[in-house]
Amino acid sequence: MIKELEQEIRDLQKELAEVQKDQSVLRLQPCRGDSEIMKKDAKYDELDRRATIIRATIRDLTRKRQLLISETKNPSPLPFLIPKNWLYRSLTRVWAAIRRPGRRSRDRVRCGKDEGGRASANPE
Repeated sequence: MIKELEQEIRDLQKELAEVQKDQSVLRLQPCRGDSEIMKKDAKYDELDRRATIIRATIRDLTRKRQLLISETKNPSPLPFLIPKNWLYRSLTRVWAAIRRPGRRSRDRVRCGKDEGGRASANPE
């Protein structure tokens, strides 16, 4: 599958090079009248649209190829191999980490402030 994608990418790159060559040849052609300019512009717009489509296709195929390569190197774990209580344990850890800073904030609320605006351990 990867080799097929690589071959298709190479073919598209060759086609893109041909389109770019046609664009450069068309750009250098002289025009004598308005009708020739309109024809040249239409043909150039068509070649430009075709090149844009080819570039997008190459980009998509390259991403697909990279994804396939990464999947073959690092196969994803199957969902049934995850322990049932894994989610509960991870959420418990997150909840505990969230609650830890809260104790400090409660301590700050219980403390008063002295004349300088600093927190003091003995509120009066």
